[in-house]
Amino acid sequence: MKKLLFIFILLFSSFSSHSQEMSTMGKDFWFSFAEGRIEAAMSVTITGTRACTGVVTNPNTGWSQTFNVPANGSTVLNIDTATSYNTASGIVKNKGLHLTTTDTVSVYASNFLTTSFDASFVLPTESLRDEYMIQTYKTKTADRPSEILIVAIEDSTVVDIFPTAGTVNISNGTNSFSRVLNAGQTLQLQSVANGDYSGTRVKSHDCKPIAVFNAHLCAYVPDNTGSSCDHLFEQCLPIVYWGTEFVATMSNHHNGDIIKVTALEDNCQVWKDGTLQTTLAAGQSYSFSMTYSPSCFIRTSSPATVYSYLMSKNVAGPDGDPSMILLPPIEQQLKDVVFVNYSFSGQLSNYHCLNIVTRTDNVNNMMMDNNSISNQFSTVSGNTTYSYARMNVNAGSHHLYSTGSTGFVAHAYGVGSNESYGYAVGFSVKPINNRLIVNRNEVSYSDTVKMCIYDTLEAFVSGADSIAGWYLDDSFISESTILKQVIGGPDTVRLTVLLDGSQSCFATPDTLSCVLLVKKSPTFEFDSATCDNPFNWNGLTCDSSGVYNKTFSVSGECDSMVTMHLTILDEQSSYIQMSGCDSLIVNGLPYYGNDTVLYETIVAHNGCDSNVYAIIKILHGKEIVVE
Repeated sequence: MKKLLFIFILLFSSFSSHSQEMSTMGKDFWFSFAEGRIEAAMSVTITGTRACTGVVTNPNTGWSQTFNVPANGSTVLNIDTATSYNTASGIVKNKGLHLTTTDTVSVYASNFLTTSFDASFVLPTESLRDEYMIQTYKTKTADRPSEILIVAIEDSTVVDIFPTAGTVNISNGTNSFSRVLNAGQTLQLQSVANGDYSGTRVKSHDCKPIAVFNAHLCAYVPDNTGSSCDHLFEQCLPIVYWGTEFVATMSNHHNGDIIKVTALEDNCQVWKDGTLQTTLAAGQSYSFSMTYSPSCFIRTSSPATVYSYLMSKNVAGPDGDPSMILLPPIEQQLKDVVFVNYSFSGQLSNYHCLNIVTRTDNVNNMMMDNNSISNQFSTVSGNTTYSYARMNVNAGSHHLYSTGSTGFVAHAYGVGSNESYGYAVGFSVKPINNRLIVNRNEVSYSDTVKMCIYDTLEAFVSGADSIAGWYLDDSFISESTILKQVIGGPDTVRLTVLLDGSQSCFATPDTLSCVLLVKKSPTFEFDSATCDNPFNWNGLTCDSSGVYNKTFSVSGECDSMVTMHLTILDEQSSYIQMSGCDSLIVNGLPYYGNDTVLYETIVAHNGCDSNVYAIIKILHGKEIVVE
């Protein structure tokens, strides 16, 4: 009994800590900085909706710095270059940084120089995983390489790399190799000339989480025509969070973007605005340019990752330069985030921007800095289910949120005369490959499933080998496969499923959930009286007075329960005597013998028919003989 109680407490504790799906916001983060064209100013920006304090440290050098974050605001910390900036390929360094806070925040890392700049979101430690696939931009010259940056979270972390390009200081070419890192140590990899790490797999042993960043020392975009390069830097998303639906939106004040899609699995079909573009093998990429249409809808037949690359200024100018921005899957929507548009001295005096994607039916719920921004949206080309906004904003902190049940994905960026930056401002991180199916429909965290009271809920998880259990609000149900449960209320219930953590690398189970809207069946009751016996009521035969119940189905609504109190009224009859000699004419018919026949029908006082019967008696004369 104690063992069972312990298991329940453990599951409930796991559920409580994950009842809200994980996102790019958290209290614990690991990160570092990849090499840029010239050593630049390293900084980290922390934003939050509630005031808090924190500290960032390099656990291997002893460097640390404390900070305060104001409510709905941000703070920027300058980071010691010697303790965080990676400048070599294939060599393990003590360059990892660990940031912790007293409350939930978003963290953004940036590498700024007046002519070379980019920024990245930073995933919280709880969202990190053990397997990644890289996307980078092609190397044009040997001194401008594509880069991968790996940060270890735990000691004795063995990392396997399966490169798609040759690596400086690694003699294996494109053969796999491994390195061992301790907590806070980093490994930067730089490609040889004409190399592109897209499709490279990075996998740690023993389920140990790692942080991985895509980067480029200084990329020319496109590589064949761009004549101005810029540093690229954006964190890599664990493959478990990859999705299949994306909306790409063109940058403001910079007339050209390259969209690049990388497939996780073989036979991945890529669709753009409903038209099949290509079929990719695992690790392959497909790119296209956006120079005219401000939006497009991308769908893939299996999980993929999508990034947007701002083009070089000689191609898309007159302002800006390359930048790399993750386009989160639409499945990973977030409802609330504080982000920042950078304003360093001598930088980005021209434009600060924000692109947002949300469901069209959620546009009226979109707010920024306590103001509605619904008038900023247009429907997405190729899929009017979604809408997008491309906004000019002021430099500094901004609070973006949705007041509805649906969230958004968004990215902030800036365009200066010789540089650009961009990054995804925040998104949910839930395992998309597992799908929650409720009453035969696929649902997500923001979805509401309508049910009728006392209906049977049927739910299961597609793609999951096993689960740890289910919750209806706080009530735990230990079903391990398909949940079948009669729902008796209350009006709203959150359904949550705990994926079995023992089946994956991470002991804490991930969760999937949705809201059940439980509607009561309408009831009606009435009295009725009839002279008919039996009485037919919508197919129900009633042969006596009493109470009758019947359920009526209404398309799209709960069944109606109707109760009828029925009284069957008695018929009334009366009789008259009629007689005649030898025969009698009644109602035009002749009768020659005794009989009882209907004479007439009249309406009685209770409203029923009353029949008058004639009792006919025929008198026959006797023959008298006279002698």
